[in-house]
Amino acid sequence: MTEESDVPAPAPPADVDGSDVSDGGIVRYVTAAVRVTGYSPSEFNNIANRNHLAIGLARYLNITAGDDGVFVLDVEAGRRRKLLSSSSLVRIQVLLTVRDSSTSVVTKLDTTNGATATALQNAMVAVLPRISAVQVNDVGISSTANIGAFTPPDREDQDVKQFGGAFIAVAILIVFFAPFLALVVGLVAGPTSRVGRVVMVFVGEEKYLKLQSACCGSRPASDAPQGAPQRGTKGKKFFFMGK
Repeated sequence: MTEESDVPAPAPPADVDGSDVSDGGIVRYVTAAVRVTGYSPSEFNNIANRNHLAIGLARYLNITAGDDGVFVLDVEAGRRRKLLSSSSLVRIQVLLTVRDSSTSVVTKLDTTNGATATALQNAMVAVLPRISAVQVNDVGISSTANIGAFTPPDREDQDVKQFGGAFIAVAILIVFFAPFLALVVGLVAGPTSRVGRVVMVFVGEEKYLKLQSACCGSRPASDAPQGAPQRGTKGKKFFFMGK
């Protein structure tokens, strides 16, 4: 089981858009386990996919708080891993305001009804297109005492986490692979090219010539770096006698 502990259960809100969500100081939630086929648990580590899941459910359920009222509590893999390798069980919590009907929300999550299951799947495919099936289990209504104001998740912070992680990954790839790519380009370009001469300075002329020969075959005589002995001379020295 893969549990996502980075998304804590939200504090019960006092209001949404200035309207009291509690009934006599008690806030109600609908909880459910949504099995999603088409996405693996690791893909729900992606904040964008979690946001899309919340958006799809909020639109389908038509709750007052919108997608800010849908919380992903944890994610676990499907039990039949061989048959459903891309299956995830996502546990959610849906905030109900005094304007939301708990009966209506529970009815819309009843996927034992074929028409309901189809409607839910169509709504979710609009935001997560690879979904091939949606099944909802363990639907229930919970309540808690109202202890604080409702603060929607900061979308900007979530975007920074998502794209910041991607930037770090790209930077790591550049740091590790840029020298290798430069070496390859230098070998292919040859010792007379500017990039070839730069690479030769870093790796040494003898090692460069061996790598270039192994990578690109025998070099033409014109490609030999200026001052290097030509093949066949075996490094012979020539002396010129002055008058």
